[in-house]
Amino acid sequence: MYIYTRALLEEQELRCAINGVPLGLGPCEPEDKWRQASLDAISPRKGHVQGNLRWICWGFNNTNNDKKKKDIRNMRCAAKEGAPTAWTKELWESYAGIRH
Repeated sequence: MYIYTRALLEEQELRCAINGVPLGLGPCEPEDKWRQASLDAISPRKGHVQGNLRWICWGFNNTNNDKKKKDIRNMRCAAKEGAPTAWTKELWESYAGIRH
């Protein structure tokens, strides 16, 4: 798994899969903690397995409420909420006002 995740990080050119900023890989100042590299399970119900991972900023991973949907007890509540809460590149660009 280490070799796979290391290769994935290199494939992403050490950048966040969501917003493209350089990921923090070592000690950082408190104001830069949000940029720390965090391994994200794209589909939380599948878990941290090959093909379901991406490196993102810790700040995005920490705010992903879709992860609560992994717990079957939360599925009923999550389904009522409707839209996914996980960050995507498209959602980030919309939020940031980036237009193509």
